[in-house]
Amino acid sequence: VALDAKTIPVFLRTAPYKDEIVINPCWESGQVIHIRSDGYSIIDMPVDAGFVFLHRDPAIYAMPVPIAGGDIEKLQQFLNLENSADLRLVPAVVASLLLPKPDYPVVVFTGEKGTAKTTAAELMKSIIDPSELSEGIKPPKETRTLFVHARREHIVYVDNVNTLTEDQSADYSRLVQGAGHVERGLYTNMDATVFKTANPVLMTAIDSVTAKTDLVDRSYVFKFAFIPDTKRKEKEVIKSEFAEYAPGLLGLFLDGLVSVLKNKAEVRKSDVVTQKGLPRNAGNAIALISMAKVFNSTHEDMHAALLFNTNESDRKIIEDCVWADRYIKFISSQLNGKWEGTNGNLLDILTNLEIKDRTSKPGAPANVTPPDGWPKTPLLFAKSMNAVLPSLRKIYGAEKVEINKAKRIHVFSANSIYLNEDAAPSDNSTDNNVAAGEQIKLK
Repeated sequence: VALDAKTIPVFLRTAPYKDEIVINPCWESGQVIHIRSDGYSIIDMPVDAGFVFLHRDPAIYAMPVPIAGGDIEKLQQFLNLENSADLRLVPAVVASLLLPKPDYPVVVFTGEKGTAKTTAAELMKSIIDPSELSEGIKPPKETRTLFVHARREHIVYVDNVNTLTEDQSADYSRLVQGAGHVERGLYTNMDATVFKTANPVLMTAIDSVTAKTDLVDRSYVFKFAFIPDTKRKEKEVIKSEFAEYAPGLLGLFLDGLVSVLKNKAEVRKSDVVTQKGLPRNAGNAIALISMAKVFNSTHEDMHAALLFNTNESDRKIIEDCVWADRYIKFISSQLNGKWEGTNGNLLDILTNLEIKDRTSKPGAPANVTPPDGWPKTPLLFAKSMNAVLPSLRKIYGAEKVEINKAKRIHVFSANSIYLNEDAAPSDNSTDNNVAAGEQIKLK
């Protein structure tokens, strides 16, 4: 019976085939793009039952027909990026969205109004996953809405994201990892509806909305620069110019995928990876480094651009944390950059230092209090520390080690934190003349 039949996976835009990749461009001819380690070709869809099964949803549109000889340097005409190093990273990241495997990144285009980030997002989606919603959707409030939409196109493009709740962050995290979603079926009490899909996510936002969520390690955030009025173009003019450029750019993206298949095993063993390490989304990072040559870069430069980009999100987390700067300066001032004590001890010290500093400023009121968002209890401080510590560890080498669980005693070490000469620790630095100073233990 049908229920006993073997389940066959069906793919929408991109599919794995042995050690190769098949892309469904949704052309009227029914042809597909077959990517191998020695190149790519446009072929008729094989009738072979062992080949991949592709589905064309009415919502997805045809990709451009790729051509060879694209000029990656011309891409900067359409991407008004603030950091020049991102001009090599962005095309590699966009090309990687066509890889047929989960653990996709969340790509965020940020910038103030008037930076053409939305136009750039629409252009990138139009080349690798055009659809009837290429101009994006508003942020879904419900998990079901997000996953229903994800079933209909490959790249979920969410425009103008203002903020992300913890639940929304978790939804996007499950989506890019292919973890799926299960809920009760409509009009039933016993049946379940399972949404199993893996999709890359593209967002536009004024600020880095993923920086305060657990998506930070799965995101690439690209900041766009302001465009003076004298250099603005009409959106339709930009799209017309991009349409002429798109076939060559798509050809470069496909060359990038060929390079991934050809070079990823070698890149995994390379010095740049084994000695300098990889970010959390290691599989995608390997793919980006493997594409370096296609986009006029080197493995070393692509790796450096990758780490700089991912570190920027961590810097944003630290910048947005009201107590982080005070923590960094205090730990840096300790002997060997180490301090031992409880969460309550540390919170008292940082609070008193903050109040002392704010009181010393000209015109300060008599009753000075810490800034909004400052943790008021050791428990809230511990929760905030757990959220920020991964970024402190990554950027500054900060560490927290629990050495006595019963007494909740921790060791905070930040040997590599040196914000400026005044904050740099010295061998004789034992200045702890603040409240709760008698509870400080130096190691």
